[in-house]
Amino acid sequence: MSFFTSLTGLNAATTQLSVTSNNIANAGTTGFKRSRSDFGDIFAPSPLQKASTVVGQGTALKQVTQEFSQGNIELSGNSLDLAVTGEGFFPIKSSDGQNLFTRNGSFLLDEQNTVVNSAGQFLRVASVDSLGKADFQADLVPLAIAPSTVGQAIATSQIDLAINFPAESLPLTQLNDANVQTVKPFNPDDSTTYAKSAAVTIFDENGNDFLVTFYYRRVGVASSADPFNKWQTHILLDGQEITPALGQATSADGTPLFVDKYGTIIPETELPVINERQISQKYILDDLADATVSTPAKAAGEKLGAVYLDGNDGINFAPTVPSIDVAIDDSELANIGTYSATVGTPTTQSLVFSDVTTNVITATGHGFKTGDQVVFNDQGAANGTGLVNGTTFFAIYLTDNTFSIASTAANAAAGTAATITDTAANTTLTFDSASEFTVAAGHGLETGDRVVYNANNGVVASGLIDGATYYVINSDSESVDSDGITDDTVRLATSYANALAGTGINFSGGNTAQSLDFAEIVSFTMTTADGSEEIVSSVHAATTSIDVLETGEIEDNDRISVELTDEDGTSRVISTGALSADASVTNIITALNTASAATSLVFSNITSNIVTSEDHGYTTGDQIVFNAHGDTAHGTGLTDGQTYFAIRLTDDTLSIATTYANATAGTAATITDTAANTALTFDSASGRGEYTFSASTDINGDVDLASRIIITRADGKNFSIAEGADHSLSGEAMVYENISLASAVLSTTASSETQNGKTLDGTTTLSELASVLASGSAGTSYAVGLSAVSSNTLSISRSDGENFSLTASRIPNNTTNLISVLGATVAEGGTTDRTTTGALAPDLSAAFDLTVDEDPNEPLETDSITIDLSSMAIPANNELHGSDIADLMTKEINRQLGDQRYFDLSSDANRQFRMTFTADRASDEPAQVIDVYIPSSSVYTESSLSAEIERQLRAATGTKIDVSYNRASKGFVFLTEDDRSQMSITNLPENASLTGSATPNVLFGLNNLSADFTLDSRGRYPSEVRANGEQILETAQQRYGINVEFESDDTGGRFSISSGTTGDSSAIRVDNISDAAASLFGFNATGDEAANLEVVAVDLPTAVRGVDSTPAKVFGRQVGIDPDETFFVDDSTNQFTVTVDNVTETFRLPVGTYSLPRFREALENRINAMEDSRGNSISGVSVTFDQENEVFTFTSGTTGNSAFLQISGPPRYGLENIDSNAGQTVTYRSPVVDRASNGDPILVAKVDGVYEEFTESGTTLASLPDEFPDFDTDPEYRPLFLDKGELTFDTAGNLISPIDGISLNNVVIGGSGNTLNIDIDYAGSTQFSGDFSVNSQGQNGQPNGSLVSVDIADDGLVTASYSNGTQDLKGKIVLATFSTPNGLRQLGDSTFLESNESGAPTLGEPGGAGFGTIRAGARERANVDLTSELVDLITAQRNFQANAKAIETSSTLTSTIINIRS
Repeated sequence: MSFFTSLTGLNAATTQLSVTSNNIANAGTTGFKRSRSDFGDIFAPSPLQKASTVVGQGTALKQVTQEFSQGNIELSGNSLDLAVTGEGFFPIKSSDGQNLFTRNGSFLLDEQNTVVNSAGQFLRVASVDSLGKADFQADLVPLAIAPSTVGQAIATSQIDLAINFPAESLPLTQLNDANVQTVKPFNPDDSTTYAKSAAVTIFDENGNDFLVTFYYRRVGVASSADPFNKWQTHILLDGQEITPALGQATSADGTPLFVDKYGTIIPETELPVINERQISQKYILDDLADATVSTPAKAAGEKLGAVYLDGNDGINFAPTVPSIDVAIDDSELANIGTYSATVGTPTTQSLVFSDVTTNVITATGHGFKTGDQVVFNDQGAANGTGLVNGTTFFAIYLTDNTFSIASTAANAAAGTAATITDTAANTTLTFDSASEFTVAAGHGLETGDRVVYNANNGVVASGLIDGATYYVINSDSESVDSDGITDDTVRLATSYANALAGTGINFSGGNTAQSLDFAEIVSFTMTTADGSEEIVSSVHAATTSIDVLETGEIEDNDRISVELTDEDGTSRVISTGALSADASVTNIITALNTASAATSLVFSNITSNIVTSEDHGYTTGDQIVFNAHGDTAHGTGLTDGQTYFAIRLTDDTLSIATTYANATAGTAATITDTAANTALTFDSASGRGEYTFSASTDINGDVDLASRIIITRADGKNFSIAEGADHSLSGEAMVYENISLASAVLSTTASSETQNGKTLDGTTTLSELASVLASGSAGTSYAVGLSAVSSNTLSISRSDGENFSLTASRIPNNTTNLISVLGATVAEGGTTDRTTTGALAPDLSAAFDLTVDEDPNEPLETDSITIDLSSMAIPANNELHGSDIADLMTKEINRQLGDQRYFDLSSDANRQFRMTFTADRASDEPAQVIDVYIPSSSVYTESSLSAEIERQLRAATGTKIDVSYNRASKGFVFLTEDDRSQMSITNLPENASLTGSATPNVLFGLNNLSADFTLDSRGRYPSEVRANGEQILETAQQRYGINVEFESDDTGGRFSISSGTTGDSSAIRVDNISDAAASLFGFNATGDEAANLEVVAVDLPTAVRGVDSTPAKVFGRQVGIDPDETFFVDDSTNQFTVTVDNVTETFRLPVGTYSLPRFREALENRINAMEDSRGNSISGVSVTFDQENEVFTFTSGTTGNSAFLQISGPPRYGLENIDSNAGQTVTYRSPVVDRASNGDPILVAKVDGVYEEFTESGTTLASLPDEFPDFDTDPEYRPLFLDKGELTFDTAGNLISPIDGISLNNVVIGGSGNTLNIDIDYAGSTQFSGDFSVNSQGQNGQPNGSLVSVDIADDGLVTASYSNGTQDLKGKIVLATFSTPNGLRQLGDSTFLESNESGAPTLGEPGGAGFGTIRAGARERANVDLTSELVDLITAQRNFQANAKAIETSSTLTSTIINIRS
């Protein structure tokens, strides 16, 4: 066994020697991979043997494996040799088509120019595209490299030139025949005609080369008018100049460019309309007209004279105020005051007429005038007149001794007499008239004058009430010639209306000391030419009010009682009768007036305690006083002078009670029956007619506050209010007084006195007279004051300039020379001449209609706006010059055409507030309270709302308070005549509120109930009052930035009005011009220059005024609030500083909770309310919010260079430190038509898709082909072309044309007749200081070429380079890897074949993940280490020797054993 065991060892050693010898033999083989022999022991025990007792049986070869470790890399000098470092095999293909793999990278070209190894096996590579990207999805292909490019010559189609043209170079010029410097004509043989030249070699399609020479000469130098530097190119080929082709200008990406009439260049892809027209005039890209500033449409008037120029008189827009100076004799001022006229015993005329004939009554000296009331009295006798006893008729004056009668006053005035049966001589029948008092001659009493009957503690005249007020009927209101009555008698009426109607009352008796007391006044009536009259009186009524709340709580028999105490201490307790449950304020007013009136009721009779008196007017509970008029034998059982209480039964009957309780209980007092009564009366208990009660009404007569009762004392005496003793209200019904600011509940303690009453007394001074007359004029068109130039003189003026006359309508009695005008005494009733110095301001309320930026297609559809320039007609504007007028017109027109809004006072809360007025802030007098209720309307303007507030304040205070709206301070201004006065404004208390509760007036800035602002010395308070209603003009009608100019020279100037926008779409029209506007502004619609008043929008092929100017636009940063949530704005986040155009303002938005849309609207509205103290206003600013980017954007309403926006606000709104922005008045450069040498416009048209040049005449260029129509007009967008051969640089030296270079079409090359189309690209060319230099040049043509080199990149890309400069991408070397390389089947020549054990190959690029790298020009040596191999060889040798020795030993042992046996 040992022999065989050693024999296996000997075999193993032999095998190891063979493997090692093979490795050593291939140590120089490229790509060879050494082998290794692997052995295993032989061990074969039987199942019955123990392994520990079994001896092994030797060794056996298991396998010979290759080691694919990296071999060393060595350079080979052959560019096709390849070496792999790392994993991978080169895929190759055998001649029989077998796919093999190798690490041997020794390759060469075979006869078919295919890359093969020494065994003729093809190298397989991946196909690549033009970018060198391999396609691994396609089959690998043999790598073939052609040795030459025969047949691949490329004709030149592109020449690239980057040249610096010296900026210092100037055009080369010469003097022409006209001795003018002109650019020299080009001559290639004359170097003085060009600056520099450059040459480029080009090739035709056969690879033949030709020299093209480029000559350059400066032909244009940049200037302010033409900011372009121009060089002309001349191109010569074979001595012949080549003209560049007509080339359409394109953008950088090759898109054709077009131009509109304004010079705006637009790529074809961005044209708003398709340019369907194929013919237009020719326009050159850089041949645009000089830059022109776009202008607005401007309407101009006629030239006006030098008076408008600065330094001259100027124009008066103010009215010339007429005035009348009234001299006052101060010695007679003492006669002003209370006048008492003693009257005799009254008489009642009872006229016995003589007879009646044909309706004419004869009565000598009858004394009646037309309209006098007379009562027919038959004296109890029978009569045949046909008249009814007691009937009232109206006299018709015929003569002093004859009259007729009429059934009505109208018939009397018309002369329509009643029918009377003729009578014979009469001695009984009478016509009775009202009673008369005889007064001293010259009493001065006039019809309507109010007097107080005063019994002076004597017997009261029957029919009159002591202390009651009556109204005078002056019996001599006409001349003595007409009615025959002397000036010594008056009659009395119970009301002013009755006095005017002549309806007197009858009275009799009294005493010899009784009198009519009259408070003397001074009264002037001013009359204008049209008969309009206004009265200024020295008496201003005292007024105040009370509020009766919760009238629904009033119960039956409740009473309202007020005690009114005048400034003299005289008190009147005015008590209603018994009120019904839920009595209305109207009912209460009626009851109070009944109690206040001076009444004297003559009853007819008394029967069974029932008093009969037709229409007595009393209600149950009314207080009445029985008046026996001195009759001690009346027999009624009533006590003369005692107060009783009425019990109303019917309109014509009543009973009386001794107490109010009895009256309301219906318990009547006992009265003895009486027969017919004509003397006994029931008189007013307390009323004397001084006080009247009325509802609170607005200017339209509508009740404004239903709970309010106005108390008036017409004689001007101020008074206080307290609760009367009889006051009794139920439930929550309550009365508030409004004299004090607190509006306290009426109590028994008197309130403060009213302060608005004005009157005079016997101690009147001239200043007092002037003051009280000034108060009387407060609500009129006139002003009264002391003359500034004459002593003891009143000056009465009318501010609007209208002339007037003055009538002394009332002069105090007992004065003879109180007033005089121009030295002549003016008696009562006397009238001065009308003034002649007054002149009305020019009527500019409808100066003209202005239409701005109308629709060019439908100009008549654009609304015109009537411009009101009446605000210019103020006293301050009495000497305006042209520039001043233009400035004022600009401001006013922009305001009216802007986004101004109405004040919306339809809300009760917004149309009410309380003001106080103190005549002298230093005095202790309480402030007067004025409750302002503005009639509900949603369309108040600044002026109309100011006028309404002013009207109410003047009426309430008797003071000329001027109210205006100040747009700069955003609030109303209240200016008083006297600097000492003081005003405040606050909210109304609950009892006085239209809403029924205390409600803040937010519109007027009274944002909380406690808001109480004292006006400053300029009449302002700190809160803003901004218009809150709809826009006066719809947005589509609004215009911004209108400009009025006065363009002048040394002799005068003219006014013009320009649109706020520029360009051909702007338009302006001035029409419907008033006479004043025509005269003042020169806007004469019928003059020679009337056409200048209209400039229409145009849409012509050529530019007229240019393009629209742009607005200013400011962008905020991202906001720091959630746009979808509400947010609170407080004093730390509500302040903004905004500049719009030339107006800057810092303002705050109201504190409160906002949604983002509401905040945006509030901010926009507040910005547009900006106006500075010079009257510059803001309109049209829009504020938008970009929901996606969460930023605010602000855009001005005005446009052009003057438009400016700067916004600064809290960072939470993204408005901190943001950039300002200005608008732009856009300039335009109209395209200039290119012309032929004879001056004809060049036309361009597309022929077979290519633009060609023509002229209509066909003289210098071909005429248009027949398929084209005759040229009419250019399309809206015209194609742009390059100037043939011209290079244009801007002032910075940058090339701006041609962007896409110059084209040479159909260039004939040599004598072959071949043609080329070549594009010349000057990209990179400049015009800088320095020398002419060709920085780079190139062309894309090429001749045929031969292979110069093959380059294999690290990524395997194979590139072949040829002598003509071309390079060809041939493919990409790929590597193959296997999952088990040891499983490859070795075939020799370092090639392998895939097997099942190796797995399929994976292909990839060298250097990719899992793939080795390659190196061209190198080979991988065998991975055999000779030292190691020699060691292995020695080891194998020793193994062999040892095993041989073992065999020898085994043989010896065997022989010995055999020998022993034998």
